[in-house]
Amino acid sequence: MFDLDGTLLNTIGGITRAMNSLTKVYGLSEKSEREYAALVGQGAKKLVEDIFPPEYNRDQILTAYKSALNACSIGGTSFYPGIPEMLTCLNQLNLPMAVYTNKPQDTAEEVCSHFFTQWKLSPVRGQVEGLAQKPDAGQALEIIREWGIKPEECLYLGDTATDIQTARNGGFLAVGCTWGFRDRNELEKAGADIIVDSPGEVTALLTES
Repeated sequence: MFDLDGTLLNTIGGITRAMNSLTKVYGLSEKSEREYAALVGQGAKKLVEDIFPPEYNRDQILTAYKSALNACSIGGTSFYPGIPEMLTCLNQLNLPMAVYTNKPQDTAEEVCSHFFTQWKLSPVRGQVEGLAQKPDAGQALEIIREWGIKPEECLYLGDTATDIQTARNGGFLAVGCTWGFRDRNELEKAGADIIVDSPGEVTALLTES
């Protein structure tokens, strides 16, 4: 099971363009991709709260951000090196693969349907109003029940402390990747079971187990 942003895909360009289009409208300064990379991972609502002070209409801004993100999500996104090869290998092994992300559900589905046509990643679970999001592992546990496997038989790969906490909450093998939005130090502090520096190491973990 995979996180999406910062794990399978580098989406920070689209996130940056979408949010900066709103900070400009509301008279706030723009932030860099690096600054946004340090903030993302806990969902769109939390990102809006981190950028816009309480006196702003955050609900209205959140709606606008989701719309802007949909418009920017494809053009501002690319694969991390080695991800296509990893997915191809895991597909050939007939291992079930899914996405569990805090990206809004409709945007997550759009991105995945565009980039993952060659591979079977199902289901794609994103942030849905009224449902708990990561680090809650409820939706992830539903996925493995559909697969008919135990939590300890599942690997969850992500690039942030939120992802590691999600994996630990679900009883999965918590694997942190260093090519995403956060550094090794954050992953270590969060309690990752394993930290990998390339997608090929993920393939090795799964083919050797």
